Amino acid sequence: YKLSIYRRAHLVVASGIDAVRAMALCKPCVILGDYGLGGIVTPANYDHLQSVSFRGRKGACFKEMVPLDLLEVEIRKYFASDIEETSLEIQKKVMTDYGKNNGINIQYDI
Repeated sequence: YKLSIYRRAHLVVASGIDAVRAMALCKPCVILGDYGLGGIVTPANYDHLQSVSFRGRKGACFKEMVPLDLLEVEIRKYFASDIEETSLEIQKKVMTDYGKNNGINIQYDI
């Protein structure tokens, strides 16, 4: 069920394994999780966000509140950039880190 939703999405706001699955499908992803707003995933911040399991921002408090205007800023970044090439680069990283040989079969775990 989630797989079809991810495939239809232009942008996904998620955290944890849901974010990983969306990125594996080459979908731009804004990280919003238990530890606040991590922002839109880029090749530059991928490793940093991965270090906190794509659950928010490093150093945040559990259940940190996120002002809606900050979330809006991150979502607007998607519309203001050429995200397709960036998404392909991130997809390659995700498949290297989380692909079938690393314990998660993105296609069938969803």
